[in-house]
Amino acid sequence: MAINVGQWVTHWSKVTPNKTAIIFGKENYTYQEFNHYVNRYAHTLRKLGIKKEEQVACMSMNSPEFLFLFFACAKLGIRFVPINIRAVASELKYFIEMSEAKALFAQTAFQSVVERAELKLEHTYYFDPTYEDLPSVERVLSSDDSEIGDKGVTWESDLAICFTSGTTGNPKGAVLTHSNIFWVTTQMIIGYNYTSEDVWMVAIPLCFTGGLVPATMPCIHSGGTMVLEKEIKPNRILHLIEEHKVSAALVVTSVCQMLTQDEYFAEADLSSFKALTIGAAPIPPVIVERFKQKNVRISNGYGITEGSACEAFLPVEDMETRNGAYMPCIYTEMIVIDDQGIELIDGEIGEVALRGPVCFKEYWKNPEATKSSHINGWFKTGDLGYKDGDGYFRLVDRKKDMIITGSLNVYSTEVESALLRMEEIKECAVIGLIHEKWGEAVTAVIVPKIEGTLTEDQVVNYCREVLSDYKCPKKVIITDQLPYNTSGKLLKRKLRDQFTNVFSI
Repeated sequence: MAINVGQWVTHWSKVTPNKTAIIFGKENYTYQEFNHYVNRYAHTLRKLGIKKEEQVACMSMNSPEFLFLFFACAKLGIRFVPINIRAVASELKYFIEMSEAKALFAQTAFQSVVERAELKLEHTYYFDPTYEDLPSVERVLSSDDSEIGDKGVTWESDLAICFTSGTTGNPKGAVLTHSNIFWVTTQMIIGYNYTSEDVWMVAIPLCFTGGLVPATMPCIHSGGTMVLEKEIKPNRILHLIEEHKVSAALVVTSVCQMLTQDEYFAEADLSSFKALTIGAAPIPPVIVERFKQKNVRISNGYGITEGSACEAFLPVEDMETRNGAYMPCIYTEMIVIDDQGIELIDGEIGEVALRGPVCFKEYWKNPEATKSSHINGWFKTGDLGYKDGDGYFRLVDRKKDMIITGSLNVYSTEVESALLRMEEIKECAVIGLIHEKWGEAVTAVIVPKIEGTLTEDQVVNYCREVLSDYKCPKKVIITDQLPYNTSGKLLKRKLRDQFTNVFSI
């Protein structure tokens, strides 16, 4: 039998067969039961005629069935395609057609989206059918739970096609290999000293690369126990952490904010945590302080889809003094480069680039994008940042979001951070719009906490007190909402398109 990610479940089913692998509400699965279901799903895929190096898509909230299907695909060398659960019909159609998926497995919560997408698929099955005529996984699920695999599936075989968030255009399918997932989980296990004794809380949606890979795979790789939650409910999560003595989790900043704001947070016993890793955005100091008061050690994490979603982290002991900084993980190389791919000296701002075994294989069916995303063997992340004299990296902006006004560089995140210190502002986005005199003009799009309580003059006057004059907005646009994609990421390109003629009117 070949050694690959699919064999992790097989291994632990032999070494610790009676140990709990997954806790999902009132359902518990030992590693032996986990492996039996994975094998049943694998035999089912074979029975349906889906071959090695073909694709199977899954649109499901967090569930054991999601993981059964994923590891079944891994054993057989079938590419797994996780579908964003917030996708609308047109997006689902794009993902299915782009990936050339042969089958879709979904929950009935997404039945209307699936039907509106009018997919031309031979196989569509629902994990939890709500009426008899709906094609059910249970009807086709094989009863054969014997060990199954493909000898040709190796570490270099493709494992998944994970679509990027599409903040700058149509989402691209990043092909991740078994080797990518092995190395990224290994460097996390080393970096955080995870063991088979750890209990993981997994509440981030598995359909996102961050949920499927760094939030989940280290647990299975190391033979730990996973408390899997269908959705994020802060009060319930806090109680489950206590009940199961959770020691590891990866969450996003917004979830941490929800946890600390929950009425049970002050009372909750979180002492079992070895480390709580927080990614997706810088951690506000107030959040750091609240977890410190609970004696919870927290760490920053940095990851992108193309790097298997975890390339750098901040050691927990550095959190108080270096919040927002990152150190590359042990198997990831990270540098800062200029537009020609030349490495910059410490302190100079440029584009962060990655290299190493965690980096993706290619963009699916898009060789041009694959080629243009690399320079001199390095993957260009699109993030701007710098390395300090101690080897820590700090991000300052997305490259496409940097504004050049009057030949001076303005980093949108710096202006946004200043604006968010105004109590009247709920959220904001800073963009550059074409301007006859300045080339690009700094423009702030703002959502106030209370409608009618904020004026453009108030915002501009405040900025003049806290920012250099060239960084201050030339225009303030007050609106009731900002555009986000289905991954919850802000779409600044839509704002640029919407307000492109503001300075030409």
